[in-house]
Amino acid sequence: MAIPQHIKSKIPVTLKWLVFVLAIGVVYQKLQRYSWYDLYSVEFHDPQVYLPLFLLLAGLNLFLDAFIWKIIHRIVEPIQTLRALSINLMSYALAFITPVNAGELAGRYFNLKDKAAKNKVLQLTFWSHFPRLVVKVVVLICASFWLLPELNKAQLWGLRFIQLLLVAGLVLIYFKWNNFQRWFQSKNIRNWQFQKYILAERPNLTEKTKLLSLAAFKFTTYNMQFICLLLLFGNVEFSGLLLGQVFWFYALSAFVPSVAAFDFLTKSAIGLVIFSNLPELQPVIVQASLLMWLCNVALPALAGNIVWLRQKKSPTATP
Repeated sequence: MAIPQHIKSKIPVTLKWLVFVLAIGVVYQKLQRYSWYDLYSVEFHDPQVYLPLFLLLAGLNLFLDAFIWKIIHRIVEPIQTLRALSINLMSYALAFITPVNAGELAGRYFNLKDKAAKNKVLQLTFWSHFPRLVVKVVVLICASFWLLPELNKAQLWGLRFIQLLLVAGLVLIYFKWNNFQRWFQSKNIRNWQFQKYILAERPNLTEKTKLLSLAAFKFTTYNMQFICLLLLFGNVEFSGLLLGQVFWFYALSAFVPSVAAFDFLTKSAIGLVIFSNLPELQPVIVQASLLMWLCNVALPALAGNIVWLRQKKSPTATP
């Protein structure tokens, strides 16, 4: 029996709210032994090093995102880096206030000038996320094996071989995506005119390589931001295990649906579970997740609202 369309459309939003409620339960259960003072009191360690580095990485993340969108946008229209940054900020703002982040599509759609280019906004947006998805899955595979208990030599080599196959297969799918797209188009499902909505033979090999490299660099800087906060707020030493846990934490949390306005609670809940071997860091995990949300989600969304309002008032605003 088919699920009615009006019910299907509510599933993603309902799932996000269910995850939100579950996250509240996990955070409460993990932190109930702490007082409010413990949660909001902050003891800094080397702030002259870690705080400027955190802010520098936050700015770098925004510009890496702009470089990614610049490469993608240039497939259909010329664009400069600062314009790509402003489009991203407006998309963040609209995604922040809309269900299933649908506002991102709207933000990108309204900032395309040509009608033919507007038709391709879905795939343009797809290519802004696909390289990041590949990077996160690769990290999830690698970090999962990294965090496994000690194994004998034969088991270790066997798992490394499986890991290599999975990563190689995923990267191959990424670079051969246009081939899958051509095959899908050749089926001519329901006589849809896919050529209106897809990017024929784009991105090319060079563009795909740049997008994947930038996505990997962005993911690394994002994780290093969180590590900076752990070192700033917590009495913890940098180690390979900590690095693996942080990378695994953010790769895993990317696949957990969440409400943008309360994403820090979802991230906090996941972090409290993953870092359960470091109970002294539990308040720090919540503090770091909140600050990451403020700097990477809330403030860029606020800046995007300002850019959007200024663009609407401008007589030369993009339609």
